[in-house]
Amino acid sequence: MQTFYLLAAIVGTVLPWVSFLPFLVENGLWPVTILTALYVNGATAGLSTDFFLTCGVFWIFAIREARLAGLKGWLFVIPAAPLIGLSMALPAFLYLRERTVNHV
Repeated sequence: MQTFYLLAAIVGTVLPWVSFLPFLVENGLWPVTILTALYVNGATAGLSTDFFLTCGVFWIFAIREARLAGLKGWLFVIPAAPLIGLSMALPAFLYLRERTVNHV
């Protein structure tokens, strides 16, 4: 599972950014521009709202699980979820958890 989670984190970093990078090149890294684009219509608003709510649930899970499992070096997943992508942050967290739990 460790290898799967690590590969999923890599793919979860690269694939979303393949689409997002051209947007950044064209529009810049302005938070207002990005947030406006996220809510440009009902489809993107629904997906964006779902993403942010899921990030919040993931943060609560990650904080609790990291404490219970005694994880180290996991805090980067908190900002990584909205800034890089939940598709990277969740498998990265699961990789760290799997690595820690399997070596206890």
